[in-house]
Parts: sequence; structure tokens; C-alpha cells
Amino acid sequence: MENLEQKFLEAIKQESRSAKGYTLDLVDRTFVPRQASVLSDCLVFKFVVPVSGLSVQFRLSIDSGALISLWIDSKSGENLCFEGYLLRHKLGDLKRQLFDHRRDIPFVVHLIFELFNGEMNEIITGKRWEDIPYDWTNY
Repeated sequence: MENLEQKFLEAIKQESRSAKGYTLDLVDRTFVPRQASVLSDCLVFKFVVPVSGLSVQFRLSIDSGALISLWIDSKSGENLCFEGYLLRHKLGDLKRQLFDHRRDIPFVVHLIFELFNGEMNEIITGKRWEDIPYDWTNY
């Protein structure tokens, strides 16, 4: 668990150097045991983006080290499900790469920052918003 946390936070620190117009400030780190999580024991990291007031929450599986979910929440309580964003914008191939349990977490963080610095930059910096709730129809 400590190694996963260290690798993740180091990857965030490394990729933050390339951030365009925003920073991610860590505000919380929580352990979520298997009983409270559907898949596995998880580490949940919550960051705030000071320029926009958004919160960004990463959920990582301790068992596999994989990204399980990523949520972006607005100050007014609206949610952007990262997985839903990828599907809405026809980025299914990227979604498969990001949520593949065989991927190394620094690679996943790098891909996320590429999106945050590119097509999602206006969302992360607070210039526009897309409300994309989680689609529970498959459950």
C-alpha cells in the first residue's frame, strides 16, 4: 500500500510540473476497506484545484494498483464522472488504457495530465463545465 501511495504521489508531483494554468493540492487521503468498496481495498486521494475550486478524486485499487475511478466535482456539487467523459467524447481506447489493471500508475497519471492539459483544460481551470453523472444502467 505504501509503495502504491508513494508511486502515485510521485507521479502527480512529476506531472504537475507540466500543468497548464492549474495545480492539484492534496487535501485528503483515505483507506477504504474491501467491505465498503465493491472491488477491493482502495486508496482514495482527494485534490483541490485552487484556480477553479474543483475537487478531483482518484480511487486506486490496492490489490492491482489500478485506477478504479476518477471524479471531478464542482463547487456547486455537480459531478463529472471521468469514465463517462471519456465515453461521451468517443475516447474508448484511452478509457481502456487508463483503467487497465496491468498499466503502471505513473503511465496512467501521465495520460490523465495530458487530458487535463489538453481537451479538459477549460474544465479543470473552471472556464466551462460538463455535468456527466455515473451511468448506473449496467448495474
